[in-house]
Amino acid sequence: MAYRILKKTRLIAWGAATVALIVPAAMIPNVAVAEPDPNAQTITTVLNALADTTLQAWAGEKIQSMNAKPYVAALQPNGHGYFGEQFDSTNTGDGTDAKTGMVTFNLSAFDEAPQNAILRLSYLGWAGGHVPSATDTNTIKVIAVDDTSCTNNASSCPTGQATWATRPRFSGEDGRAIAESQPFAFGSTRYADSMVVHSSTPVDLDVTAIIAEEFAKGPDHKVVTFVIGESKHYDIRFASTEGAGSLSGANQDMGPKLTVTTKAKGEYLSVTAPTKTRYQAGESFDPTGLTVRLVNTADGSETVLTENQYTLSGTDYDTNQVGGHPITVTSNDDHALSATFLIYTVVANDTEDALDTSRDNFLWYLKPASQTKLRLPAGSIGQGDNNQWQQTTLPVGNGKIGGTVWGEIGTERITFNEETLWTGGPGTTSNYNGGNNRNKGRDGLTLRSLNRQLAAGADTVNPHGLTGGEDARQQGSYQNWGNIFIDYGFGNNTTFSEYRRDLNLDKGIASVSFKHDGKKYTREYFASNPDNVMVSRLKAEDGAELNLKISLNPNPGFSKTDASTKVNGDILTVKGALGNNGLIYNSKIKAIVDQGTVGASKDGESLTVSGASVVTLYIAAATDYKQVYPNYRTGEDAEQVDLRVAKNIQDAANKGYGAVRDAHVADHEALYHRVSLDLGQSKLAANEELNTEKLLDVYNAGTATPAQKRELETKVYQYGRYLTIGSSRENSQLPANLQGIWSSTADDNAHGRTPWGSDFHMNVNLQMNYWPTYSANLAELAKPLISYATGLVEPGRVTAKIYAGANTAPGTPVGEGQGYMVHTENTAYGWTTPGAAFSWGWSPAAMPWLLQNVYEAYEYSGDKGQLESEIYPLLKEESNFYVDYMLHKGFLPASDGTPRLTTGVAYSAEHGPQGTDGNAYESSLVWQMLNDAIESAQALGVDDSLVGNLENCSVDNWAKDDSGRFIDGSANRSWSCAQNLLKPIEVGASGQIKEWYFEGELGKKLDGSPIPSYQVNHRHMSHMLGLFPGDLITVDNPTYMDAAKTSMTYRGDDATGWGVGQRINAWARTGDGNHAYQLIEKQLKNAMYANLFDVHPPFQIDGNFGNTSGVNEMLMQSNSTFVGTDGKKYQNYTNILPALPDQWADGKIRGLVARGAFTVGIDWEAGEAERILLHSGKGNQAAIKITEGGSKEYQVTMLPVVAGSGSSFRNALAPEAVPHKTVTNSAGETLLVFNTTAGANYLVAEKPPVVPVTAIAVSGKPAMNEGETQALTVEVSPETATDKTVTWVSSDSEVAAVDASGMVTAVKAGTVTISATSLSAPNVVGSFEIEVSAVASPESPEPGVSPETVESPEPGVSPETVESPEPGVSPETVESPEPGVSPETVESPEPNPTQENPDSSVTNETPETPEPDASTEDAAAESVAVSTPDGKAKVPTAAALSATGVNGMLVSVISWSLLLLGVILLANRKRSV
Repeated sequence: MAYRILKKTRLIAWGAATVALIVPAAMIPNVAVAEPDPNAQTITTVLNALADTTLQAWAGEKIQSMNAKPYVAALQPNGHGYFGEQFDSTNTGDGTDAKTGMVTFNLSAFDEAPQNAILRLSYLGWAGGHVPSATDTNTIKVIAVDDTSCTNNASSCPTGQATWATRPRFSGEDGRAIAESQPFAFGSTRYADSMVVHSSTPVDLDVTAIIAEEFAKGPDHKVVTFVIGESKHYDIRFASTEGAGSLSGANQDMGPKLTVTTKAKGEYLSVTAPTKTRYQAGESFDPTGLTVRLVNTADGSETVLTENQYTLSGTDYDTNQVGGHPITVTSNDDHALSATFLIYTVVANDTEDALDTSRDNFLWYLKPASQTKLRLPAGSIGQGDNNQWQQTTLPVGNGKIGGTVWGEIGTERITFNEETLWTGGPGTTSNYNGGNNRNKGRDGLTLRSLNRQLAAGADTVNPHGLTGGEDARQQGSYQNWGNIFIDYGFGNNTTFSEYRRDLNLDKGIASVSFKHDGKKYTREYFASNPDNVMVSRLKAEDGAELNLKISLNPNPGFSKTDASTKVNGDILTVKGALGNNGLIYNSKIKAIVDQGTVGASKDGESLTVSGASVVTLYIAAATDYKQVYPNYRTGEDAEQVDLRVAKNIQDAANKGYGAVRDAHVADHEALYHRVSLDLGQSKLAANEELNTEKLLDVYNAGTATPAQKRELETKVYQYGRYLTIGSSRENSQLPANLQGIWSSTADDNAHGRTPWGSDFHMNVNLQMNYWPTYSANLAELAKPLISYATGLVEPGRVTAKIYAGANTAPGTPVGEGQGYMVHTENTAYGWTTPGAAFSWGWSPAAMPWLLQNVYEAYEYSGDKGQLESEIYPLLKEESNFYVDYMLHKGFLPASDGTPRLTTGVAYSAEHGPQGTDGNAYESSLVWQMLNDAIESAQALGVDDSLVGNLENCSVDNWAKDDSGRFIDGSANRSWSCAQNLLKPIEVGASGQIKEWYFEGELGKKLDGSPIPSYQVNHRHMSHMLGLFPGDLITVDNPTYMDAAKTSMTYRGDDATGWGVGQRINAWARTGDGNHAYQLIEKQLKNAMYANLFDVHPPFQIDGNFGNTSGVNEMLMQSNSTFVGTDGKKYQNYTNILPALPDQWADGKIRGLVARGAFTVGIDWEAGEAERILLHSGKGNQAAIKITEGGSKEYQVTMLPVVAGSGSSFRNALAPEAVPHKTVTNSAGETLLVFNTTAGANYLVAEKPPVVPVTAIAVSGKPAMNEGETQALTVEVSPETATDKTVTWVSSDSEVAAVDASGMVTAVKAGTVTISATSLSAPNVVGSFEIEVSAVASPESPEPGVSPETVESPEPGVSPETVESPEPGVSPETVESPEPGVSPETVESPEPNPTQENPDSSVTNETPETPEPDASTEDAAAESVAVSTPDGKAKVPTAAALSATGVNGMLVSVISWSLLLLGVILLANRKRSV
């Protein structure tokens, strides 16, 4: 069967001609591509709108683009023309209400004007206060306009950018063609953007004459723009392209459509593809079997063309590029006649190995997402698909692109995202400045004026001049890219059986499997960071075939320009630019098939696959965004972005699926497997295993078994780490936003359909996203946050100048400027302005708060290079900004009666009175920032003058004149002085932490009057930031801690998902693990959707990260300072099990990271720590507090490390006792302190009880001859004695001498007693008597017998053999406490020159080398047994140590070396006996 293409047929609706994909008939029987009906006289094509919008004239709407609105509207003004074209105004104060719709279609695929063209709009209802009669009717008219002739002197005004002020200039009365609709009824439906569409009315207009006029003007007029007017002066609304996709109840068919009818052509080419269509890499095209025919449309007659009658193009393709290559056949007589088919280059043996998932952690479900139960409220995202998406789909991501998998049967769906697709910023306006309002900020005058009022005694001031960011279009939001649909061709038959949909957290792979009509289908999805692609592997089994239609529909919620959807070969490209800001976007899907063919749908907008059993989709996307102020663009054009994306998918395809998946799994596991947590879920019995939906049900109902509860709790914990890996990688451009990287909504403007714009919210949310990152062993994944903070400096300097008067010259290095200011809502474009409302928009302390996350990178890693180059400059400039521009003398003194500094006009986010004189929230954050800046400067040895001291430190040093200049320019305003004067924490009359400094009793002012807008149970706990994540309130300060507990008890536990997450962390810091656990239960029951996304509602990812961080804080903390009785401070000590709940009595965790670059593992039983594994990353001094350790006495051992070879090799393998000391504080709590070596591993375990020696038995030969030697055997009882060391003594050394190993040498005749005395129990002695005989003069030996062998004590063994020790090993090693190894041979480590906090005093306790008892045998649950003289001792394996941060290869060597050590020990033991 031949496959044909109509002469010059264009199949793509977006204006670019597609090629028809011709394939061999044998490969896809009964499937034809673009084959016309020979009897058809016309061809009908339906075009979607290229762009649509509404021009709105009322007041400020004149200058606002409405191209992302869900409607196209018309409202005729009085006296200004039918279309309002005569009302030419840019005056935003004018209240004339008029609306004109604009719709653009691209007809450039057509060579001539169509025979017929019908424009269809879908009427949804009326709007406004002018209410029509439901039965009354209206009509609309349309006219074509030129978008290069514009009002407002603009050079162009395309639909995607036009406003009333800048729009096409035209006359509706100049005689050009106009089309008018038939009358349609107004109906009773009042339109609203939030409406549910129950029905719509189609309104048709015949625009054939209009299009003919445009075509007559020339080829440059084939992109036709219509404007729409109405007749009755009513505001009427039609569905826009965006509305057809976003309004509940609407569908894509409701968007503006142009149905075009053209005359069929007279002939076409029919092509039979070559015999060979599949090639290995490097093979060239073979045209054998290619047949080309010219077919007459009228009678169907065919003429076979000879090779010299047609030309082949595309045969010079790169033979090493995997995938489909289009080959085009063109008639030499008529170049308009052409046809195209594909040939394929394949990857040899492109198969994947089966993955071992037997121990992996899964989220899994028994139904598709659309059928999974909705558990909790939708929130502002609304009902419908968006709600189903947020509650039931499963996420994959690589930090740059992400997808959420629906797992549907007939038509699979993947909601797709890319991190940089943001509206707003440069391009929205010619004078974008981050939203700052100069008229309000007045270069700091407004702030200084308000602060003077506060300093004079006002409790509050009116702060509403400290706002900005009024233009939602400039602010913009994060955009969902769109949805990938994979239609399996099942039609209405979507029945299924044996269904499973899951997400493998260990591997980062989502999977779907089911049976349909008895055939098995499987799908596998992942987003690869190494290859920067999302990959889908689709399979059909049991003889089934995959016949698919694959499309990528961009989200209709954002406006677009130059948009196109096009198939070329085996690649689908969806590209364009955002209508809001011109950001270039490009996405591609490449389909690779194991057999069958790839083609294009009839409309050219989808890939088709026929006859395959395995299909691999490579998906990539990018924009021209770059996080560089002020343009935020790469400088690429659309073609360059296209080439970049094309390279991504081609490179991945060339590697092949198996290699791409292997690289992804290795990359993902290397991060995910750093931490393991077992709270008892490993004891889950087979009959207790439940799918995730059911597991949530039983947990919520209180019927879950303990193992099931632990299963869900650990799953949610690790899910937080999984989501970090998916949304924030070391090579991401932007940090994780409010929804990570996953979103289903889009809107040109801020505060629209996307909740909070899915922005970078900085009054808790962005910070919370990175709370667990360092402690959960994912430090490098915080790099995007640090680079984002750096990127805020330059735009933040503009905000600091406008609102605080801090002027920094452009280009000044970070750290050297006058300061930068950032507020609550932040975007990808330096949107540093305060918000449009003070209540949520003013929060300059947001930046000091974010800098806590930044500084933690150094606290956890100890990387001074990063501190110097990236972290300290940020702290330095922001600290100087606060000291110089924000702090001032407060009116109220501190609780001790002394004056204090405050931060001036403030709001305790988002609670209570506005415009107070500072508060605990801001002062705590600024105190912490100054503290971190001081520590940084001291660590680097720089800026002593900025750090300063407390000499002449006074709040009066901050006195300023009216212009904002300091009165005393030389006064002490150092960081140390400012920090000392802030005094953030005060305890109120109710025993609470004061949220405001005029607070007395809880919720009341000092005079007893109520505090305005106070809410005792508010979701925010802004005054608790000194407890967590700060260091002001710690367990080592009981006064503050008790007040914090009081405050949190009053505030209560009921909150949104993230609010509960914050409370988990805060209560963990108090040490109350049971309360923290109650909050975990509350979150899992009341704030987790079925897919374990956290519920605000709607979905916010910060609550997921809050959970993970909270668990880390319950099991280990490292932020506090321990003060010994001698006054010495141990800062950031490691607190083990500080908040362990009763429900987690037994458990094990590996891989947590503590400040100071320590990686920690903990085993605990019955609520007490049994052992701690510690890896020292920097060689810092270790200080460990074992909060849940009972009354155990601990010992420290350095675990084996291969230090080299030769004589030192054996010593390096031996466990080493580590000197340590115990420090006590005034409360009687203890700290275990010891020095460490960088790269070494340590075991802290209970010191075993002493088992005393009770008896010693000595045995040997009772008779010896002079000169003879023998080794006595000693048996120490009991067998379990702690110290079996004995000392040897002879009663008469002139008769026989004995050495330290028990070797006896007979000297002369006589009787002697050899005694062995216990070193640990000197009263226990064992004796053995020996009779020594004189040796007669030697007689001649028998012939052939050597004299040496005659007196051999053991037949065939010479005395020399007995005496000879191992080369280089002294006899003293024989009686080592650990068999065969003496403490003397274990060399002390060399002093570490890089060790930062050595403590020479850690020498007063030198524990004995431990026996291989329980504390060392079970150093890790995973162990290997080695044979020793005393039985089997266990040593940690590579698996046990890998979570402590030891290089995997090194650990493997250690494990094998320890086996060798066992052999050595056994040899020594044999030699000693």
